[in-house]
Order: sequence, then C-alpha cells, then structure tokens
Amino acid sequence: MRTLLQQQQQRRRSFASWLWFCFLVVVWIACIVFGLYTLCFYVRAIGINKLEYWDLSRPGLYHKERWDSNLGLSLHFISASYIMLLGTFQYVPLIRRKYQYRFHRWNGRILLLASLVGAMGGMYYIGAVGVSFEPRRLANVMNMLFGISVIVCALNMYYCAAWKRDYDQHKLWAYRFSGIFMGNIFVRMYTVTFRVVMGSLP
Repeated sequence: MRTLLQQQQQRRRSFASWLWFCFLVVVWIACIVFGLYTLCFYVRAIGINKLEYWDLSRPGLYHKERWDSNLGLSLHFISASYIMLLGTFQYVPLIRRKYQYRFHRWNGRILLLASLVGAMGGMYYIGAVGVSFEPRRLANVMNMLFGISVIVCALNMYYCAAWKRDYDQHKLWAYRFSGIFMGNIFVRMYTVTFRVVMGSLP
C-alpha cells in the first residue's frame, strides 16, 4: 500500500514538474518575443528621439506638448523591456540554484527597481493623459490597478526574500507577479496583433 501511495505521489510530482516546465516555456517565449518588440520599437524610438513613432503601433500614445507623460511612458517601456528579457530567467530553477548569488539576487534587485519605476511611470502616464481608446475610464482604472498590483507583488517578493528569509512566500509572490505580468503581456500582444491584421484597434 505504501509503495502504491509513493508511486502515485511520484506521478503527481512528475506531472506538476511537467506543467511547470510548459509554463516556463510559454512565459519565456512570450516575454522574449514581446520584450524584443518593445525594445526594438518603443525603446529604439526613445533612443533616436522619435517618440512620435509610438503612434504607429497605438495612436495617441505620444503627446507632443506633454514631456512629463512622455517621460513616464519612456521609463515604463525601458523597465518593461528589462523585466521581460531578463526577469524571466529568475524563474529557471537551474539558473536560480547555480547562480544564486552571482545572478539571481543581483538580477532580482534590478528587477525590483525596474518594476517600481516601470509601474510608477505607467501610472503617472495614465493619471496625466490616460489611454486614447474606449472605454477610457474602465481602461484607465484597470491600468492603475495593474500598476498597483505590480508594486505590491514586487515589494512583497523583496520583503519575503531579503528581510523575512521566507523563500516559500517569496516564490508565491513571484508566481503572482508573473501571473499579473503575463496577463498584461497577452493583452498587449492581442491588441498589437489585432491592429496589424485588421488595421484598427479592437
């Protein structure tokens, strides 16, 4: 009986490991693809001082007379690129075990800073000018809630790891962070793809 129970537990663990591997693959691919898109399109426009190029993807992002909102959104794009391209490696067990001190912890500290700067930059943009599509009020509220959620998860990840040394809770907050962030990425990917295929926003 005990052997049968152990076999069942082993199968459950194997299945859970397989699901986690599939999740990591999906997250990694989505983040790398959209991270490269954000870097090559939005961040590149910042680098060459052509912020009006933002409107090619989503009309109304750039506001010529509002340097403050453009700065907030620039910080948001730069921080989001870092999170998507390097933050995903925080979830790879091999990297986390083998390079805990040399990569995982230092990358986590930068990830915390990028999360706070990116969320506050995006929230400032929403508060200053808001989104340019309907329903504006609902979209503004949802984006604000997303920014607050990112800040709460990022701070709790750091608090549980650096102060409490409670790594189980640290992992739970990291999963919440990835879930919130991935949901936002898929919404952005959907709207970008829809605009490319249909020629307008959904």
